[in-house]
Amino acid sequence: MPLHDKTRKILVDTLLGQSDAGELGILYAVIDASRSPMTIPAALQAMTDKVACLYRGQALEEFGDDTAWVAAINLDESVLDWLIDNGFGKRWSIFLRSSLQLADIVRHLRKFTVIQDDQGTTHFFRFYDPRTLRQYLPVFTTEQRTAFFRGVHTWYCENDVRPNELLKFSTNGDSLLREAISLVPTQGTVCAID
Repeated sequence: MPLHDKTRKILVDTLLGQSDAGELGILYAVIDASRSPMTIPAALQAMTDKVACLYRGQALEEFGDDTAWVAAINLDESVLDWLIDNGFGKRWSIFLRSSLQLADIVRHLRKFTVIQDDQGTTHFFRFYDPRTLRQYLPVFTTEQRTAFFRGVHTWYCENDVRPNELLKFSTNGDSLLREAISLVPTQGTVCAID
């Protein structure tokens, strides 16, 4: 179901930083191609040359079109419109703001695609799923959060629990700030999470 025009405008303005003059850096989308593997990689590559696969080597060979992609969002391109129109509410992507260039942000994000648990077992970490980002950011240790936010000012994701919200995560010292931005004409709330 398409978003209401006012809802869509709030979402676009928030992500592009037009409603928050304090936003810094480039807007990036991290897109989970497994949500529509026959469509997402080809569409992204057709719309922009500022896109890169998050996986490489054996992982890329093994997972192919089911991998994650990172795209820089420019005002003059249709990538953001396409992601909102086709994937918002379907857990296609998360967004972030960074002053890093595309190659550097991809290099940074690749560090988090594979993690080890306390027993030393290796797992793929699908942080680019909005549900995963929403659940794990608040429970990261200070060290994990510092590493994850290195070079990233802000993370955004749809709220799968409350579909009329966009979640915005940033840090203030050792605290994680979580803001629920209403996608209907109301105010969001900010709270610190230790």
